[in-house]
Amino acid sequence: MRRDINKRDQVSLVVLRDESLVRED
Repeated sequence: MRRDINKRDQVSLVVLRDESLVRED
């Protein structure tokens, strides 16, 4: 992953993680 990730990108990644967890559960 790029190290120059923007705050918005970080938030998007967190949202994607949350969606993944919800789907798994």
